[in-house]
Amino acid sequence: MPKNSESIKSKKEGKCGFVDGYFTGKAEVYCEQISAGAKLAALLVCRRESLQRVLRLIGQEELRFVISGWTKTQVNVWIFKYGFVRKLIAATGRNKTPTAASVWATGKLFGYSDAEIGTYLYRHGLVKSTFRLESNPPEYSGNPPSRKGA
Repeated sequence: MPKNSESIKSKKEGKCGFVDGYFTGKAEVYCEQISAGAKLAALLVCRRESLQRVLRLIGQEELRFVISGWTKTQVNVWIFKYGFVRKLIAATGRNKTPTAASVWATGKLFGYSDAEIGTYLYRHGLVKSTFRLESNPPEYSGNPPSRKGA
């Protein structure tokens, strides 16, 4: 009996080690992207058991984090570098119904290109066209617009 229970215990530890490695690996990639300036922030959903390891890694990279969305088994960890991003993160959760502006802002926060965000907005019906010129663009005379009252 002890032999079987030891075998089961080692399988559980092996699985936890793999899962912890998965979350820390994902956190490392996010940290590298943020440090390099490829994105302003990343959102990592990780197991609560992996949280301390992930936070230690974020600290080693001299980045910041915000924890949100606790459940019994997992937690959301926002990773970012600059203080102003904390306000952007807070603003992402306010809008329950996505708007074109909120989706664009969130896409930029995560480092998506304008083309990818535009395609997403179009596919989800938040805009009617993407990167085509309007059929009747306003004419430009070459003169600066007049300023009334100046």
